[in-house]
Amino acid sequence: MNSNLLAPYLSGLLTGDEINGALAQFGHPSSVTILAEQSRADLYVHALKRHGIKAEIKIPQQALIAGLARIVRQHALG
Repeated sequence: MNSNLLAPYLSGLLTGDEINGALAQFGHPSSVTILAEQSRADLYVHALKRHGIKAEIKIPQQALIAGLARIVRQHALG
């Protein structure tokens, strides 16, 4: 195997194993949200699609800001 292809191949194996483990432990949802940069998230989207699971991607920084804004709103109302 070409050494340039080894890293993506191993990454794919690890991603697949991680998803299979999560599905075995937590069941089979119809959709999930992925917090990751686009290039990494694409690997999960592809793997989840093979299991018939829809995935929405959120950029981690955007999710953090949205979560913090929600906390501030809740404290302002409470």
